[in-house]
Amino acid sequence: MTGTIVPLLYTILFVVAVHWSRFFYLEKIPRKFLTGTFLLKVFVGFIFYLVYTRYYVDQSVSDALRYFNDAQVIYHEWSQHRDVFWALMFGHEMNSAEYVHVVDQLHAWSSGYTYGLSDDCSTIIRINVILSFVTFGSFHAHAIILSFFSFVGFVALYKAFVRFFSGKEWWLFIICFLLPSVVFWSSSVLKESPLFLFLGFMLWHIMILISDRRKWKSWLMVMVCFALLFYLKMYVIVSMLPALIFLMIAVVFRKLKLIYLFIIVHVLCFIVAQNAHHFFSGGDFLYVLHKRQTDFYNVAFLTKAGSVIDIPPIGTTSQFLLHYPQAFFLTYFRPLPFEVNSLPGFFFRI
Repeated sequence: MTGTIVPLLYTILFVVAVHWSRFFYLEKIPRKFLTGTFLLKVFVGFIFYLVYTRYYVDQSVSDALRYFNDAQVIYHEWSQHRDVFWALMFGHEMNSAEYVHVVDQLHAWSSGYTYGLSDDCSTIIRINVILSFVTFGSFHAHAIILSFFSFVGFVALYKAFVRFFSGKEWWLFIICFLLPSVVFWSSSVLKESPLFLFLGFMLWHIMILISDRRKWKSWLMVMVCFALLFYLKMYVIVSMLPALIFLMIAVVFRKLKLIYLFIIVHVLCFIVAQNAHHFFSGGDFLYVLHKRQTDFYNVAFLTKAGSVIDIPPIGTTSQFLLHYPQAFFLTYFRPLPFEVNSLPGFFFRI
């Protein structure tokens, strides 16, 4: 009964919040469409669960299920070994037999391929541990709460950029809320849900600061969201840094030619990235990219993945610069329409 009642109660609670809270008022978008969009995410979250429990028999292929199961193992320690619980939540290693026994049960706690960067898997697991205090062990309750997190982030994204879409608000609504791949991957127990929450609020408050740089609450929100994104998915915030720096400088120095400023900022950021390893162990971004590329190829080979898209090597500066145009094309346009061989593949390429 808990597995049904608790998710239903959270769904009702969030629907009421969307319907009545002033935060969810969007220009030119009727409230009923926003409510319907959230219910769509709840439905897609259930479909996500069915895909990874009925279609894929081996549940280890689903990060969502591994994160949830690991979170339940750690949550259980709250009542059994409180010191082990806090050690795992704050990243303190212990030598006790109880601690080792718990870590041995965790399947997604550490990827083993961090290369000096923060381990984002443990971050999303810790978030799910905290949620476990109010979900009574229901996977669907976790999925609905995290889906709501991403939904709130989409609302913040809409608020951030609506000023640039005067008369085209519905297009922005579709971009923020209804792209199939975004809806699917942000509606379950995955890193994408809190990612969109923090990213949406960070960009929204950056746009507020552009209008009024004296708002200290927005400065605080930007810094908090930046820090959380750093631990959740470091490469996302790092990839956005050149654009954010360019935006802030362009706002402060309005008379500068944007094209020159854009080139200068990105060249300087590239130079800094090339030398970041002098300051911290994970700073050699070309090395990390090369190792990540190798790791993904190895996983694809071992699991016999049928959706591998080959990309050129990026182990050196010359390879990075030479192959950048091709990598850009692969990222934004592959798979091409004629390469899609199924209806789900068509929707999830969007």
